[in-house]
Amino acid sequence: MKTNSFIICLVSLVFSINSYCQEKTYALKFKISVAENIRTSFKQKGRLFIFIDTNSDIEPRLRGPHKINNEYYLFGKNFSDWKANETLTIDDSEGWAKWARTQECVFENIPEATYYIQILWDQDFRAIKINAEGNMYSKKQKVYLTSSQNLTFILSEIIEPFKLVDHKLLKLVQRKSDTLSRWSGKPIYERAAILLPSKYYENPGKEYPIRYNVGGGFGSLDYVNNRVVNDTEFFNWWLSDEAPQIIIVYLDGELNGNIYHVDSDNKGPFGYSLINEFIPYIENLYRGTDSPDTRFTDGCSTGGFGSLALQLYYPETFNGVFSYSPDFICFENFFTVDIYNDKNVFYNEYGYPRPLITESMTKIYLSIEDKIKYENVLGHSGTYVDSPHWFGVMTSLFGAKGIDGKPVPLFDPETGDIDKAAIESWHRYDLTSYVRDNWESIGTKLQGKIYIWVGTEDSYYSNIPVKYFSRAISDLENPKSDAIIEFAPNWGHCWNYSQKRILEQIAKKLDEMNEN
Repeated sequence: MKTNSFIICLVSLVFSINSYCQEKTYALKFKISVAENIRTSFKQKGRLFIFIDTNSDIEPRLRGPHKINNEYYLFGKNFSDWKANETLTIDDSEGWAKWARTQECVFENIPEATYYIQILWDQDFRAIKINAEGNMYSKKQKVYLTSSQNLTFILSEIIEPFKLVDHKLLKLVQRKSDTLSRWSGKPIYERAAILLPSKYYENPGKEYPIRYNVGGGFGSLDYVNNRVVNDTEFFNWWLSDEAPQIIIVYLDGELNGNIYHVDSDNKGPFGYSLINEFIPYIENLYRGTDSPDTRFTDGCSTGGFGSLALQLYYPETFNGVFSYSPDFICFENFFTVDIYNDKNVFYNEYGYPRPLITESMTKIYLSIEDKIKYENVLGHSGTYVDSPHWFGVMTSLFGAKGIDGKPVPLFDPETGDIDKAAIESWHRYDLTSYVRDNWESIGTKLQGKIYIWVGTEDSYYSNIPVKYFSRAISDLENPKSDAIIEFAPNWGHCWNYSQKRILEQIAKKLDEMNEN
């Protein structure tokens, strides 16, 4: 058994999947139960994750896929009839090979080391992350793996619902969307956090400029709490007389998994609902005007793409976008992949692995293939297609809806081969192509409204698609574009993005409008 496992892992090394087995390996078996005090919240259908990690600094369930190697293992498997009062036994009879996993080595042959092991029960398949509210997890256990062991875990913790920090200037707005509810056949709600300007209550009835922020990453509203509680430099400035009197709306990307706030075959008409329902509702509550002249949008990374998409798709709704380090706004360079002409997402035409994340454009943190291995474990189907992470989320937004009801994958989850038939749906979200194809109708409406910033050493290669976009928009005529696109030499991902900077940019634009 040890010899076969060693051969399997040696072959894995040859194919650059970052896995190897040491001479001393041991088997792990698990008994997992649900704490009595949370059993009423337990759902018997879900996906069980087992995290095995050598990193002692964080909880294993919070560990991302960066630098996946033999010291980090993630296993996932669906269960449909696990009753809350039953102990789930994971042993040889389960067949380790049937578990989706990040490594070739399995429970039977985990290398000797000191590990921190944690269990998570994902019972909300709609969520955009596995650490979503309502999911359950165990406390992490430190395990000295020097022999085969039987381990006992209790799902004793439950992830609580999001709660906004209590402050008179901070409001949580949630509204049922008629459009999305009709589309889905069930109630769908939109959510946002509102940060009011410091003098808001001193000037009742005043009309305010308004900024719609699209969050980075998964667009979590936890970001807002952090601004108020931990970012004292920003919040003290916000409360001072120096800060402009602007309302900030932090759009929530987590609640429904639409991090870009665009219309989608799989997620529904979120863009339409935002523009025609949610924004009017918010502005009726808080600013007393629906003027597009004083409405702006911004964001960095995920938010850089989402805010730019909103400005381009709805050019008359916003009077300016401030997009920083935007995600792949040109699919001719989508994480170093040309989806239109390349054949494979994992390897280039020379057979070399494609990088996903780098440091200073030289040190590769993570390859696309390793990221997909991680997402194939997260996905409830055993593939990235329904993974609550990057590629799964993008596939759910950009892909067509398949006959099985799932999003059509852009590429094969095992081989990385691109499905040319899937490209047409994705093409709709290629912002560079969109500008070229629609400039005649949107060009005039976008004058003076586009600002993009990116560092030339972006760890996610965002600078390269921004170059494509810059070249494309500079070649357009009638009108000639006046978009401002800045490339910062030797700067990295989102380095120049800050709440204060964005607000000052909006204030400057407002001053220029008033002068004219």
